[in-house]
Amino acid sequence: MKTLRLVLLPGMDGTGDLFDSIQSAVQAEIETLVIRYPVDQALSYSELTEYVRARLPTDGQFVLLGESFSGPIAINVAGSPPPNMVGLILCATFVRSPHATPFPVNRTLLQMGLKLSRGFFVWKMLLGNFHTRALQQQIQAAVDKVSTSVLAARIIDMTKVDASAGLRAITLPILYLRASSDWLVPVAASTYIAKTNPTVQMVDVVGPHFLLQSKPVECAKRIIDFCKGLR
Repeated sequence: MKTLRLVLLPGMDGTGDLFDSIQSAVQAEIETLVIRYPVDQALSYSELTEYVRARLPTDGQFVLLGESFSGPIAINVAGSPPPNMVGLILCATFVRSPHATPFPVNRTLLQMGLKLSRGFFVWKMLLGNFHTRALQQQIQAAVDKVSTSVLAARIIDMTKVDASAGLRAITLPILYLRASSDWLVPVAASTYIAKTNPTVQMVDVVGPHFLLQSKPVECAKRIIDFCKGLR
């Protein structure tokens, strides 16, 4: 199995630091590669897609995993995949904006909000009943590495993205890991993905939006089973 590599695309922080738990959980079966995004450069979804393509492995087969913010990036890569890509895994993510935005998002106000967003409600939304202080500190440490202007730009891009065409074009096997208690990405997002590409294999895992971080063993089992099925 270790000849098949798992390439991980991170959530909105883009650091890749939050993949430590899932990497440890799958390492006995699957080699992993994390693609990390710049913390001080606001690249658009299309620019990040090309950034990822330039860093994909060329020396063996791989499965691409897009977490949260990176779902549309992984989807667009898989819509026109390199020949050695054999599968796609999506986790707690979306193909188009997961929330309606009836008015333009002001970047300056958004940056101010990001500097203040460390209260109980934010952590309740991100981690729900699965909150632990250790996990909160791990997530905060990753987010703190990224400039607020970059985070604001990524949030604004999320309100505009639509990778539906890429999703329809995918012929590779697709696994979607859906968090049972995701307060950030609504069920409607995964429902739309399943409707847009009916070949998607939906798997529910009990956990919050930060599913790979809070439930690494459970997620690893699903990931390994999926990858074994690709051989």
